[in-house]
Amino acid sequence: MPHNIEKAIIGVLIVIILAMGGYFIYVNRAQAPADENNSAQNAPTPTPSVNETAGWKTYQNKEFGFEFKYPDDWKVEDMTYCTAANVCGSVGTILKPNAVNLDPVKDRIEWGGRQFTCELAGKVTRCLSDEKEYMHTYSKNSEVLKIFDKIAETVKVTN
Repeated sequence: MPHNIEKAIIGVLIVIILAMGGYFIYVNRAQAPADENNSAQNAPTPTPSVNETAGWKTYQNKEFGFEFKYPDDWKVEDMTYCTAANVCGSVGTILKPNAVNLDPVKDRIEWGGRQFTCELAGKVTRCLSDEKEYMHTYSKNSEVLKIFDKIAETVKVTN
């Protein structure tokens, strides 16, 4: 009789082990798709690249042979210089912000002609120069500096 009890206990243990193993496999398979779905939902979605200058206006200066894009809410003014003999001419371009939170004097961007260089411009915060023209700003406003960099990316020499 003790031998039959041992067989019964072993049989019960085998059934319990098989039941627990089956339950463990069932639970893990049920959680795996949920985990895959969660990781797919939490994965970063690639953002399409946006052309930030797509809606901007284009300024062209045929005299100095360049063009660039600038934001719609900025205005362009030509800078002129007059000598003591009252001889006047265009020496560059000023981009002024129309935004209320920006100062049209400090936060402007200037594009100078051939007589300027970044070294002669003084204490500028950003400057772009080649052999013929240069662009600079004295602004410390991060929004203006970002716009300066975007404008610089659009500059084209046309002659």
